[in-house]
Amino acid sequence: MDRSVTLWVLDLDSPTQDCARAWPLLDAGEQARAQHFLRERDRTRFILRRAGLREILALHTGLPPCALPFIHSSFDRPSLAGIELDFNTSHSSGLAVVAVTRHGRVGIDVERRLDEELDPAILQPHLTPTAYTAFLDCPPTRRRQAFYDWWARVEAFAKARGTGIVMSPPQPLDGSEADTAPRLLPDDLGRMRTWHPQSMALVPTHATSLVVSDAVRPVQVRRWPVSA
Repeated sequence: MDRSVTLWVLDLDSPTQDCARAWPLLDAGEQARAQHFLRERDRTRFILRRAGLREILALHTGLPPCALPFIHSSFDRPSLAGIELDFNTSHSSGLAVVAVTRHGRVGIDVERRLDEELDPAILQPHLTPTAYTAFLDCPPTRRRQAFYDWWARVEAFAKARGTGIVMSPPQPLDGSEADTAPRLLPDDLGRMRTWHPQSMALVPTHATSLVVSDAVRPVQVRRWPVSA
């Protein structure tokens, strides 16, 4: 069985993206959600990332993009009914990433690095006292970068496990934001699994974190749409 993870990177603001072609790939619910966006840029990004997700999963499954059997867990984690394929998505500003694997679970998170100082206390519940103290001791510029690296890691753990952060907070993280030590934690069904964070550097403007279950995997990074 192929144990690799494929990361598909989507530039939602690329002038080569075709929103008119993407629109018919969305189902009625997605089209209704798209209409609720007030800003055209946000609406376009939504259409492109939903259509991109459908086309990527169609490529991996051989099913038509409009016929994918999406289901959602009690924590609203999406999957495909009856198909041995796990996927996870994240987006921030004009970047979206789709992680796909045929073995175990995967969680991906991307966060746009902003210039302004954020409230460090946001991270405190998610870090051990040692890690939080080290984070506060960073110089301001480094602390801003570390904030997004840490937050992406927290989100990726929660998304891989399928638990969510608010309803089922992940175990506080220790070490550095680049720490790749495995953690033994339950998934959304209460099964204990070993989760492996893997450091990623997709684009300099965004922090990226990947978490996979069971074992470290080879990762392939590809761009969507695929160049002819």
